[in-house]
Amino acid sequence: MEHVLGDEQGRPFDEQAVSAVAERVQQLTRRFADFVGVDFEFYYNRLRDLGMADTLDMLGPVERESLALSEFLKDQLDRIKAHDFSASAIHISSVMEVEIKRRVFACPGLVGDLANPKRHTLGVLPFLRRSDDLDGNWARIQAYVAANWHEHPDPDEPGRVVRFDDLIARAVTRISQLRNTAAHTDPLSRRDYTELQSLIFQGGRLGYGALNALLRCWRST
Repeated sequence: MEHVLGDEQGRPFDEQAVSAVAERVQQLTRRFADFVGVDFEFYYNRLRDLGMADTLDMLGPVERESLALSEFLKDQLDRIKAHDFSASAIHISSVMEVEIKRRVFACPGLVGDLANPKRHTLGVLPFLRRSDDLDGNWARIQAYVAANWHEHPDPDEPGRVVRFDDLIARAVTRISQLRNTAAHTDPLSRRDYTELQSLIFQGGRLGYGALNALLRCWRST
């Protein structure tokens, strides 16, 4: 992380800077994976066992690989008893960001800063939800999501409800916080990574994996 950040150390990070660091980390780890020869199918099966049996193939190949790399890196870090799981966290949370961009930020008519796609970052939705949005973008996003969001993600459990507002409040807010920590030089602990993995794949406060909820509840992409 120190190598990636370089001269940026000590400067305050905004959401765009965090996303830029995340992209560079992913590029480096993909080069490392190419060098060592990662068995992606092995890790795809691991991801299915973690709760993505029905949703992994809904992702694009780059995103599937990124999730697999998060598990691969976690294994390497566990073997050497490392104390910083930032790289794994960046991979897993960046997939969440990509899928949010493809769906939620496809909302037409966004104005101000959000008219720029570079501003479509993981932490924007929690910020809009809790702020005085003078541009009206949160209202636009809510209306757009309402037309595309199906609150019952699991046909085998018709009583289970996942609301978009709960996805942001109970999962995306914390995922963004953990991703921002990972994008700085301070280490992200194994415990924090376990929390992040649980939020994205299995449930946490939302009670349903955030990535699964996004993939299943969205009517179209």
